[in-house]
Parts: sequence; C-alpha cells; structure tokens
Amino acid sequence: MDRYEEAITAFKTLLTRNPDFVPAYAQLAICYLLQWGSQRSQDPQTLEQALTISQKAIALNDFAPWSHATLG
Repeated sequence: MDRYEEAITAFKTLLTRNPDFVPAYAQLAICYLLQWGSQRSQDPQTLEQALTISQKAIALNDFAPWSHATLG
C-alpha cells in the first residue's frame, strides 16, 4: 500500500465517523488527484472519484475555498 492509498483509507475512515467534515473530503479529493497525476492508481475511475468527492464537499459547504480548489 502506497502513501496515497494509506491517506485515502484514513480519510474514508474519518468520514465514516464524521460525514460532514468538509476538509476531509477536500483532502481525499486531493489524494485521488495526486494518485491520478502520478499514475499510481490502476483504477480508471480515480479522476472521476476526485470530481465526485469535490462536488460533495462543495454541496456540504459552498463557502469553503479548499473545496473549490480541489474542483479546479
């Protein structure tokens, strides 16, 4: 398991405990983006997951700048 996978697992665990924690969604999206950008993920849906999670963060808090930054 690489560091991105470890971080993704940690953020997913955190979000099961606190599903409205917007910064965790933003960080999770960043992990997926970094995984996709570095081509460390074999999953063709990695970029789609980043997009979906970014949209979820914005839906929870449209004023959080980190949510918009990950979507951008």
